[in-house]
Formats: sequence, structure tokens, C-alpha cells
Amino acid sequence: MEDQLHRLLLEEIKKTQLKTNEVVRVLMESLSLGKEAAYRRLRSDVPFTLQEAAVIAKKLSISLDDLIGVDLEKSKTLRIKLPDFVAPDESGRHMFTDFIAFYESISQMKTTETGMVTNALPQEIFSKYDLITKLNIFRWQYYYSYEKRVPFKDLVVSEWVTDALKRQYVLAKNFKDSYYVFDQRIFIRLVKEIDFFESIGLIDEQSVQQIKEELLALVGYLEELTITGEFTETGNKVSLYITDIEVPFSCAYIKADTVEYTLMKAFIMTSVTSFDREVFAKIRDWVFSSIRASTLITKSSDIERIAFFSRQRELIRALR
Repeated sequence: MEDQLHRLLLEEIKKTQLKTNEVVRVLMESLSLGKEAAYRRLRSDVPFTLQEAAVIAKKLSISLDDLIGVDLEKSKTLRIKLPDFVAPDESGRHMFTDFIAFYESISQMKTTETGMVTNALPQEIFSKYDLITKLNIFRWQYYYSYEKRVPFKDLVVSEWVTDALKRQYVLAKNFKDSYYVFDQRIFIRLVKEIDFFESIGLIDEQSVQQIKEELLALVGYLEELTITGEFTETGNKVSLYITDIEVPFSCAYIKADTVEYTLMKAFIMTSVTSFDREVFAKIRDWVFSSIRASTLITKSSDIERIAFFSRQRELIRALR
């Protein structure tokens, strides 16, 4: 049983797409091992004990229930990491670093594809813009840290966080094919929320005007994507769809040579994630079902495209 658990755990560690030296670092730090002892476990010279397996599983968000085949009434294990987006501690920074390493490993694969259905601006799109990024972190801290909420202009976000998010933004453009399905009301929701925060004195008028300018720039960037059908940063294909059907929750999938990964948005800036194949199949089906019920505005349907972006500009300009 111990040998089987060791083998299965190593297989799951490989799925995290961490490089060998990064896995060794995790083993050394989590299990208080020397470098050679960590390598012996990776080479299977020494199996993980149950206690070590539990520590590593917790560190890397691996389900031991799934590994040993525990059937909890057909339930699926989902994982969520909750770093602090204002001033993360060391463990929080590791979460960012691990996800960036995951994206970097995918970007080196031959076949890469991602798809998303969303009712909010995707992090992969807005992280290019400093104030919109700060706005979303402000929204996160308002709801997630309600007791300690800080006005927008006084909120100081760690430069480490903004740099990490920009790195994710860059790496997200490396997928060969990207599909985005936007809820028609995606900007309406955001504008209403900005109005609300201004009405209760948490966003000042000057900041609203500055955010407005960045939102208009973002709309221009999205429009350029729909005209060219590719990311200006990499030339990789991107398809943007608009749906009139209300999107109840945002979800996405990532598919690469050896990866089937899903994300369901939670708490504005975080996601519930899974490497489970059945969950992946369901989410990917959801994305393509949504595509079939949507209008493609990339390199087609000029009337719909122009009308959509005109409405978004009018909406944003109406901000006080």
C-alpha cells in the first residue's frame, strides 16, 4: 500500500507541472529533508511515509482520497487557494510562484488551448492595466476582508503581486487557441459596482475618472483583438463571443499535451481548480455549449461587434 501510494503521489506531483528543482525545494521545506533525501524520494529509492504523503498532498493541493480511490458518493475533489492579494505572506507568494511555473510549463508544450465563459472581466485580460487590477483587488478586499476594508485611493497593493499578475497576463497569451464567451452585461455589472463604491465614499471622483480612462483603453484592446483575431503580444489565435444568456458563474479550462485543468471563479480573484478528467470534460462541454448559443464577434459579424463596443464605451463614459 505504501509503495502504491508513493507511485500515485509522484504521478500527481508530475501533473502540477513543477520543475524537478522546484519539487525538490517543496520536499526539503515541507518535510525538513536534505537535498539528497528529497531526490531519493523522487527516484523512489525511499517511499513517502503516510505522514509525509499527507504533508505533501496538503502543500500541493493533492487529494489523498482520490489517490487511494475513496468513493465519497461520486464526489469530485476541488481545490482552492486563498492568497492575500494586498500583501501576501511567504506561503501566499509561493501560490503565485507555483501558478506562474504551471503557466510557464504549459507555454512550452506543442498543443495548448483554453476556453472561458465569464460574467466578469478575466484576469488574463485586465492585468495589463494597473488601475483596473487595483480595482479588482479593492473589490476582493472589500468583500473578503470586510472588517478591514480600505478606500481605493488609500489601498497599497504589493508590487510583488502586481508583477506576478502581469506575468500571468503575459503567459496567458501563449495558448495557441483561446476562446472567450462574455456575458453581454459584463461591463454593466462593473460600472454599477463602481457607482456603488463611489456612493458610499470608498472610491473618490478623481479615481473614477482615471479608472474610466483605463476601461476605455481596455475596450479598445478587446476591439483590436476581435478585428485581428489574434493577441497582439504573441500572434496566437483568440476568439471572442458575446452571449445574451445570463452567465451564472465564470469557468474555464486549460488543455495542453499532458494537462487537463479546470477553473471556476470564486471570491473575484481566486478560482476553485481541478485536474479531474470528468470535471474537465464537463467544463469544456459547458464552454462549447455556451459558444453555440453565442455570437462570434471576432473577424465576423461587424454590425454586432461595432454595436457591442459602442454600448460599452457609452456605459463607461456615463460614469460620474
